[in-house]
Amino acid sequence: MSDHCTSLLDVGSGYREACELMEISRKTQGEGQLAIKEELDVYRLLYRCGHQEEMAAFCQEMLGSLMEHDADSGVDLLFTLRRFLEKGAAMRQTARSLFIHENTLRYRLGKIEEITGMDLRKPNHRFRLAMALHMTPFLDQ
Repeated sequence: MSDHCTSLLDVGSGYREACELMEISRKTQGEGQLAIKEELDVYRLLYRCGHQEEMAAFCQEMLGSLMEHDADSGVDLLFTLRRFLEKGAAMRQTARSLFIHENTLRYRLGKIEEITGMDLRKPNHRFRLAMALHMTPFLDQ
């Protein structure tokens, strides 16, 4: 949804905004999903301002080794990382949402730290990984 249009002059900009939100939602959430402006603010910033080469280099630096590991091993540690960050780094909630034991989650997170060289206890490291995960939908695949 775009902003509410209060006059006929606003319809053009409202339409462009709605189209942009639909494109962002398609890239980030998949086809047919409702795009709510407030939930896509960070994505809108990346969509508008992101430079492909810089975003790709950053994502490769942050997630490249993890993506290679997942491809080679068939284990989806990237999904585990995404869920862990979505749950605010809360172990119990993350484990429950993944339907795994907390010890299994600890093992996976340890592997993620080992592979990426990031310390998931440090907020700055979690932020950098989260930003890379948010950027990936906007990279030309």
